Amino acid sequence: MIVILKIILGTFFTLLFLLSAYQTLKMKSIVNMILYLVIELILTAVMIWGSFWIIDANLKKAEMTKFTNTRLLSSEELMIQGYVRNVGKYTINHVYLKIKLINAVSGKSRDILRNRDGSKKANTLIKKFVVATNLRVGEQRKFHARLKYPSYFRLSDIIPKLSWD
Repeated sequence: MIVILKIILGTFFTLLFLLSAYQTLKMKSIVNMILYLVIELILTAVMIWGSFWIIDANLKKAEMTKFTNTRLLSSEELMIQGYVRNVGKYTINHVYLKIKLINAVSGKSRDILRNRDGSKKANTLIKKFVVATNLRVGEQRKFHARLKYPSYFRLSDIIPKLSWD
């Protein structure tokens, strides 16, 4: 169903481009004709991409439940577990989990810390994982992911975010 809708919209916008290109080719000035063709091509590409994005954003949805995280001190890793469920109307090809770790430090600058030698070290860490593939409608899957936990982080805020395509 989604594929058919995307084909119809793609065909519509392509025909619209061809119609406007035909009208543009009747222009006398070559410079204006090329300029208009480039603008029409860019606008058509943006309309096709935008319509595909809107279709995917409104028909495919996933949610995360039972999210837990455990810090493994022996290996200096953070283990993340939970479940993802497809609550949309169509199969989701890939479900991504983006984890953002923010070191909770006191002081004026929360963005950058300094090593003893004066070099900068990041105060925020962002990692992205594929947690499910080909997630069917109503299906729920367990996931787990591990990421290196920076040794200089003390108490960090963990911000999870799901995305999909």
